[in-house]
Amino acid sequence: MIGADVPHVRDEWLDEAETALGEVDLVLGPTEDGGYYLVGMRAPHDVFSGIPMSTHRVLAETLGKAAAASLRVHLLPHCFDVDEESNLRQLWALVGRGGCGVQLPHTEAVLAAVLGGAEK
Repeated sequence: MIGADVPHVRDEWLDEAETALGEVDLVLGPTEDGGYYLVGMRAPHDVFSGIPMSTHRVLAETLGKAAAASLRVHLLPHCFDVDEESNLRQLWALVGRGGCGVQLPHTEAVLAAVLGGAEK
C-alpha cells in the first residue's frame, strides 16, 4: 500500500519493497514527518492499533509494535509526502528537474497552475 500523497515514489523503491518481502515481515517507507509512505506485509499483523495517526511518532510507534511482535522489518529510503503547501512546492521542484525518477507531466502541470508563478 502506498500513500496517494506521494506520487513521486520511485519505481526502484517499489522493487526494493517487493524483494525485501521475500525475507522480512514488514516493509515501511519512512516520511520526513515521522510517518510512512509505503506499507508492505507478507501476512497480516496488527502493528497499527492504538497508534495516533498523523503525528510525528507514527513510524517510531509502529516499529516498536513490530519489535514487540518479533517482526523482521526493512526500511526504504526516507521521502516526503504532500501534507502542506510547502510540500507542494517541494514536489514541484522535484518533478520540474526530473529528480523523482518518474515522469509526472500532469502533476507538474497542475502544480504550475496551482502555484502560479511561485518560486519553486
